[in-house]
Amino acid sequence: MKTLTALLLSAALFISCNGDKKVDEFGYVFQESTGQNQYILMDGRKVPVKSFVADASNQMALKSLQALKPGVLYENSRGDRIFVRGEYDDQSQLFRLNHWNLKVPFEEVVVEDEMKLPHTTHRVTRQSLERTDFEITNGFDPKDPAFDPKAYQRAQ
Repeated sequence: MKTLTALLLSAALFISCNGDKKVDEFGYVFQESTGQNQYILMDGRKVPVKSFVADASNQMALKSLQALKPGVLYENSRGDRIFVRGEYDDQSQLFRLNHWNLKVPFEEVVVEDEMKLPHTTHRVTRQSLERTDFEITNGFDPKDPAFDPKAYQRAQ
């Protein structure tokens, strides 16, 4: 409870001080882990992102990033394909997300047969993001007419 209170206090401080913060773009790194798993690249080094500030972030951007299917996310989250734009607070390690994008074309890892273990996979080069690249999760539905997956891609 003490940690949650500290995190909420940091988020409130971050939100109240965001007038002096500069919106920047950073490479996004995601690593599957039980511990710290989100980072941004800042001046060539990985900097931990404790969490995204949900209440202060662009909701469509945040929910769609969190809904990216693993085959797209894992293959493209080394900091050179997915970029997040927003405000990072060094002290609290919180990030206010304004937008994100993925360079296209991009690679996707496709599982050939979900029922067969061990899984056999192959890589596919994709030219654009599609609604099928996102899961229904956290109140996010990729079929929502307000969501345009092409708004989250950019040409190399």
